[in-house]
Amino acid sequence: MTKNTTWPTGVRTGFAQCSVLALACVSAASFATPAAPAPTAPPEPVELDNPSIKEQLQNLDLILRASNQKQEEIRKQAIRSNMQLGAFLCAQIQRDDAVLTQLDTLYNDSCTEPNAPQACEAQAAELSEYRQRFADLGHYYASNLVEAVSLYGQTAIEQQIPAMSLLIENNQRLAPLALDFAAHLANQQLYFDTYNTIDTHQWLARCQAPR
Repeated sequence: MTKNTTWPTGVRTGFAQCSVLALACVSAASFATPAAPAPTAPPEPVELDNPSIKEQLQNLDLILRASNQKQEEIRKQAIRSNMQLGAFLCAQIQRDDAVLTQLDTLYNDSCTEPNAPQACEAQAAELSEYRQRFADLGHYYASNLVEAVSLYGQTAIEQQIPAMSLLIENNQRLAPLALDFAAHLANQQLYFDTYNTIDTHQWLARCQAPR
C-alpha cells in the first residue's frame, strides 16, 4: 500500500520554483542563438604578373600538352595495330578455309562408303575439330572488327588508313598482308555503310576469296 507523504507548504513551494527554473533554463538553452563563427582572413590573391608563377604555369601547360600528345599517339598506334590484326585474321581465315576444304574432300572421297576403313573415325574427329576452330576464328575476326569501331569510331579509324597502308607497303614482313588488309578494309567499310550491321557470313566470304 502506497503511503501518501504530505510536505509542508514551504517545501512544496520550493519544489515548484525549482521546476519552473529548470524548465526556463532548458527552454532558454534550446532557443539560444548559436555563436557566429569567427571571421577568416580572405585568401591572398595570386600575382599573375609574378615571373616565377608565369614560368610555373607555362611549364604546366607544356607538360599537359605533351601528355595529351602522347595519349593521342598511343591511341593512333592502337588503331593501326588493330588494323594489322584484322588483316592477319583475314589471311588466317583464307588459309584455314583451304585446309578445311581439303580435309572435307578427303573425308568425302574415302569415308562415305558403307565399308569405310576404321581410320575414318579419326578423320571425322579431326574434321569436326577443325570446323570448330574455323568457326571460332570467324567469331574472333567479327568481334575484333566490331569492337574496334566501338572503341575508336569511324572517323579515327579512317584517319589511320593511309598511315597503315604506307606501313604495309614499306615493311617487307607486312607486305604479304596487302591484299588481306584490303579485304579487311572492305569488310570494315561494309560495316560502316550498313550502319553497324554485323554480317559475319559476308565478311568471312570476302576473307575466304582467292587473292
